[in-house]
Amino acid sequence: MRRAPLLLAFTALLAIGLRSAPDEPEPARWRLIADGVWFRLGDALDGQSNNVIIEMQDGLLVVDANVPNGASQLLAEAAKVSAKPVTRVFDTHHHGDHLYGNSVFTRAGAHLRLPPDRRRDEPRRARAVAREHPAAL
Repeated sequence: MRRAPLLLAFTALLAIGLRSAPDEPEPARWRLIADGVWFRLGDALDGQSNNVIIEMQDGLLVVDANVPNGASQLLAEAAKVSAKPVTRVFDTHHHGDHLYGNSVFTRAGAHLRLPPDRRRDEPRRARAVAREHPAAL
């Protein structure tokens, strides 16, 4: 039951970041918004989504895997904000700029969670992910 408050916190954090977003975002701009919680405004020109990193007891949780090049940047930038490894990735929804970077994180050892709409709206792709990463669903 601890997931519901965590998801609510994600939504609130993303809303805070979006309200104060400039017209033209700077890529890889991280802002500490609470103890152990960082927000990065994505780069629309590069096709990257907004991201959140949350420091957990045993590692980092990344919200939205981004696109592959963005995921690689995220992984490198996560190492700069904390010595802990990225252990979990949570995709908020099925758009490519939020999940195409999943393979970068899973190759680095992170566990993946897919949103319910991805399983519902893209069942074939979700089944393919489940074959590769059974814990994702």
